[in-house]
Amino acid sequence: MVYSDDQGHIAYHAVGRVPIRAGGLQGAPIQGTTHEWQGYIPSTRCPNAFDPPSGFLATANARVTTDKSPIR
Repeated sequence: MVYSDDQGHIAYHAVGRVPIRAGGLQGAPIQGTTHEWQGYIPSTRCPNAFDPPSGFLATANARVTTDKSPIR
């Protein structure tokens, strides 16, 4: 969800049910149970931003987390 208002505020919050995978996301065929879903990420931990220092938000198929984020 992307938001803006007439006061100049902008915000972003990822919505939906994102599965937790103990082995993370992989770009290769998965073997074994390492990557089975372990539940869902709580909505309060999904990527979000409000009035970011950069002054803009990019959401068109762009990565919304950093390498340090526990959610990828």
